[in-house]
Amino acid sequence: MRTYAIESLAHHDLPDHLSSATEADVEDVLRRAAAHLGRPSVTVERVSSVVPGSCIASVDVVAFVGGPGGTPILVARADLY
Repeated sequence: MRTYAIESLAHHDLPDHLSSATEADVEDVLRRAAAHLGRPSVTVERVSSVVPGSCIASVDVVAFVGGPGGTPILVARADLY
């Protein structure tokens, strides 16, 4: 099962139980991490990206405040290795 590393885009430290997730619970963990940062209402979307320095496509799961297309505050990146 795919796992994700979760990080705050504002470089806030997250507790261990909110810094990683599996495919099955990544959206729930992102919502709990956002609530931990004082942002209980977020929109979670999957966003296509390319791994920097490569041509490997990936899908990140991103938590936004302000609805779709709002300000991203957390990103969950798939562990590729």
